[in-house]
Amino acid sequence: MGFSVWHYLGMAVAGAGVGFLSGMLGVGGAVLAVPVLVLIFGFAQHMAQGTSLAIVMFTAMAGAAQYWRGKNVHLPAALAFVIGSLVAVTYAARLAQRVPGDMLRVAFAVFMALVAASMVPKAELRSGGMLVGAIVIVTGLRILLR
Repeated sequence: MGFSVWHYLGMAVAGAGVGFLSGMLGVGGAVLAVPVLVLIFGFAQHMAQGTSLAIVMFTAMAGAAQYWRGKNVHLPAALAFVIGSLVAVTYAARLAQRVPGDMLRVAFAVFMALVAASMVPKAELRSGGMLVGAIVIVTGLRILLR
């Protein structure tokens, strides 16, 4: 993939937006970065997912450090999740690379829609949760219909 300097500048701006929303809403970068990489920058689904995981590795550390400073990290829970996640992500990433890109994109879109649909009824209107849920559903559908 050959990108110009302007593309990379656009990616940096998009990254700032993804980072801001990740820090504010506590969402994983993949929920935001994958759609941006696919829909705006034309990445294939596999490339977007792999790139997103690389992005999340760094953004999660920076965000977690700020939450740690604010005493808002439950370390035993984080460690338990890390142990389970490290095992599962290794096998899931291998499996995902064997799945056709179109099928993977549909699975990603369905996952996003299910997460959003499960969160919307629980959200309070004043918290903006319904808006976020609606955005995630629309983004998921947009990826699915691409």
